[in-house]
Amino acid sequence: MTLLANSRPVRARLLARPLTLLTLGLALPIVLSPAFACDPQVDDEYSGEPLATIRGAVQSDGMATAADVAVLWFSDKSGTCGGPEINCSGGGGGSVDAWECVQACGPEPDICNAEQQVPYGACVQACGWEWFFNIDWDLCVDGASGERVSVSGEFPAAFTLNLYQPPPADALLQDAGGLRIAYGWFIVADPEVETISLSLYDDAPPPAIIGGSGAHVLIYAADPIPADSDWGQYLGGAYDVGYHVVEVVPGVNCDDVEPIPGEGCFATDDAYKPSAGDLATEISVELTAFETIDWPGL
Repeated sequence: MTLLANSRPVRARLLARPLTLLTLGLALPIVLSPAFACDPQVDDEYSGEPLATIRGAVQSDGMATAADVAVLWFSDKSGTCGGPEINCSGGGGGSVDAWECVQACGPEPDICNAEQQVPYGACVQACGWEWFFNIDWDLCVDGASGERVSVSGEFPAAFTLNLYQPPPADALLQDAGGLRIAYGWFIVADPEVETISLSLYDDAPPPAIIGGSGAHVLIYAADPIPADSDWGQYLGGAYDVGYHVVEVVPGVNCDDVEPIPGEGCFATDDAYKPSAGDLATEISVELTAFETIDWPGL
């Protein structure tokens, strides 16, 4: 069996590097490293209409503890990332007896689009070979920061988050076209912990993150986002300026798929699409162990 493969990894997938995460202290102020100091979005004297109001409920797997609902904004602290980046992988193989036929199909495409990949795949498949390609988008980030936001409601059964200002400037990630979006997770945090560290290289999960949502993320569009822009393709649609709730479309994890004899499994990354209810979407966060949540992008 001869195998061809082509892969174009990005510099860093979401959370592929150690991060320092800052909670948004909702029930209790959180003191953080000065390099990531965070201020409240509003002070006690502020009165005005919020830019966004998000409502939700907390589900529990039996855990009973004090907790904060928070939004965690990812960022590019080093300035080396470019927001969403395309990740293309492909490959195939077959009998060496068909190699001459495959060579007649021309060189393997070096551009990850259907216009080039599909005709090439059809040609080598006509030679008796298999061929596949996947187009995925990855988010290049290397840090995270946060700020306190207003919360009300009968927590933990229900909660309301009021956001009075845009996210901090360092949370705005630019795509190749210069369009800016802030991308955040909904998490549940232990209010007694001051510093939260998260690294995918650690065997132990971060004890301070005690829940969250794998079904929705929060974004803030600082610019109008066309559907055909890099951000639009990564997030599955067009977005007006402002806050938006985005739905996570789970990818395929081959470890979770029942194998079919004689057929392979091709893993796919999580994808996104605009939530039908946008800011009216009720967010469900689960109070549970960190490792049991299918975090977006992981």
